[in-house]
Amino acid sequence: MAHPEARAVSATQAAPGVLRLVEGFRKRIEGILDESLHAMQEEIPSYRSADPAMVESVREHVRLHFEALMSSLSEGRPITREDLLFVRPAATYRARSGVPLADFMHAFRIGQREIWRGLVAGVTDEETRDAALSVVGEVIQYVNLASTHAGEVYAEVEGLLQAQGERVRRDLLGELLEGRLPEPGPRLDAAREAGLEPDAQCFVVTAVSRKEPTDEHALRSAASAIARACGGAVPPLTVVREDEIVVVAPMDGRDPDAVGEGIGASQAKLAESGVPLAIGVSTMQAGLELVPAAYREARAARERLDGRDGVLALLTLSAFDYLTMIGDETASRLISEPVRQFVEQDLAEGGELSKTLLAYVAADLNAKAASEQLHVHVNTAHYRLGKIAERTGRDLRSVSDVLDLVIAINLARRTGR
Repeated sequence: MAHPEARAVSATQAAPGVLRLVEGFRKRIEGILDESLHAMQEEIPSYRSADPAMVESVREHVRLHFEALMSSLSEGRPITREDLLFVRPAATYRARSGVPLADFMHAFRIGQREIWRGLVAGVTDEETRDAALSVVGEVIQYVNLASTHAGEVYAEVEGLLQAQGERVRRDLLGELLEGRLPEPGPRLDAAREAGLEPDAQCFVVTAVSRKEPTDEHALRSAASAIARACGGAVPPLTVVREDEIVVVAPMDGRDPDAVGEGIGASQAKLAESGVPLAIGVSTMQAGLELVPAAYREARAARERLDGRDGVLALLTLSAFDYLTMIGDETASRLISEPVRQFVEQDLAEGGELSKTLLAYVAADLNAKAASEQLHVHVNTAHYRLGKIAERTGRDLRSVSDVLDLVIAINLARRTGR
């Protein structure tokens, strides 16, 4: 075992070499910074597209890391978290700039790599070589502490920003549902990020889970899925409030049928994965001041599902479909008894005649076109139409009589009677 005095002498002899390494690193620091930034922009897409202000911020952040390590080495003391207080403002800047955590840590690893290269470049003789070997432990300790601290701080900052963003989106939705346009500030910024300019044509989606109890994590995942299904160049305004998902999305030239199909497909996949949702979609509204009306439409559509999961998208309906959908008891009583009996009996028998009539209407009262749609001979179509006329006493060349029949069929289908 070495004598204590020998250890003291050895430590004193090693100090000059470490100081020389540190001094050489500091003399070359601008070049090392240049290499670090070049590597970051080459390897990390979010840094490659960074604006000059962010590039300068990254450079200063890397410089502070280099200086913190060099100070700890020259003073012969271990690095502490107090030496790394500069990490938080840098992490906040990156997170606000949209840099993902993975990219932030990738940049950090590049900085670590350049530290080693910078120290190795300072080895010019036996003294500096021994000094470099003697500080390996200190550098590894610095890397471990700094990387752990950086990851923790960044995750914390991202969490805070996400919470703040959620509050802003929730407040923005509250304003829109009250018919108020956002004033300049965070809520207006959030509206613009969602493509919601004051005169934007938009629609509203509202969804609730039919599964009890509602799993908050599953509901948030479902909200993200519905938002993606709405399509568009930017993510729409999406808020989960208690057990309800609300999405306000710009039409942005999208085809209403495609929007409805996308939301329907998303709902089906969510149901398969154990998240059954009842979803209502409004009609298209021209301007954000009409968001309250759109929300009422979407909610009414959702409630029309009568406790079932599924999708009712008003923006895919014709005016006639909508009117028959909302038919009430009065509308049912206005249907004549022969028509009522025909529809009830036919639907009970499989609805073959009703399907023929609806195909006839879809073909603009053209029996031949209807037969092609139904994949039957035209004589079969004529025969079925004749039976309908005979049993109901209606003239199928009369638009008014045909509409009565269609309304009766749609009402019976909706009510299950």
